[in-house]
Amino acid sequence: MVVLLTFSLKKFPLFQKVKDYTLLLFIFALYSVIPVTGFGVILSILGIGQLEQGEKKKFGLYFLALIVMQLASSLSILDIVSRDLSI
Repeated sequence: MVVLLTFSLKKFPLFQKVKDYTLLLFIFALYSVIPVTGFGVILSILGIGQLEQGEKKKFGLYFLALIVMQLASSLSILDIVSRDLSI
């Protein structure tokens, strides 16, 4: 809901500054725990696509989000919990 509001109200200076960080916080918080990489990758690519020219720091953060999602999917806590540990 917060991500929707910040992107909807991006004409206002406050929301213009925080919209990318709210999306990044959403991506890092949710997709590092729940490994649904397909949708997370789409959100990251859309975030990169809407960046203004010269926003290298935000580009780096979106790229880092892609890497974290890939690592989280390979080291998923869901896989560890559901793994058969019988001998």
